Amino acid sequence: MKNFNLLRKIIFALALALTFSYGQAFAADAVQVYDKDEKTFVALYNQIASKEKLFTLETTPQFVENRDNIQVYRTNSIPADANVKALLLKNASGAISSIAISAKSVEKLQEALTVSLIIIGLNEKEFDSLADNQKENSTTVWCESAQRNIHVEFFATNESIDVVIDATK
Repeated sequence: MKNFNLLRKIIFALALALTFSYGQAFAADAVQVYDKDEKTFVALYNQIASKEKLFTLETTPQFVENRDNIQVYRTNSIPADANVKALLLKNASGAISSIAISAKSVEKLQEALTVSLIIIGLNEKEFDSLADNQKENSTTVWCESAQRNIHVEFFATNESIDVVIDATK
């Protein structure tokens, strides 16, 4: 029962993050955060994470739901005790419109966020700029290689720390 309540809290936190993300996805200048699909993202994530000796993600993201032409896919960390869950929102063109990550520890969230931002295309200077531009629980940086602004929004609950990554032109 304890695990069920924890799972409910994590899902609730991700639902809050997704609510923000869905709103951003329909903003006038919103664009996809990653130009390829969920399988390509996870494959690249696992390649980088394995090389850096970090946790990986389940190789086949599971379809969760289809909402307003956005398909939601979920994948969990391997090993499971890393306690990280990622939701990948795929738009009608098949690209990732936004990413939501939930973790129980700041360290694991930071690992997942760093690998995700590398895949999106941020370079070292842009990573530094992310920290410099942080206001409250959000930050934005121009990603030269992706030719878009990358937005990172943080949320916290008693059970997890969550982040949503999306983009605008």
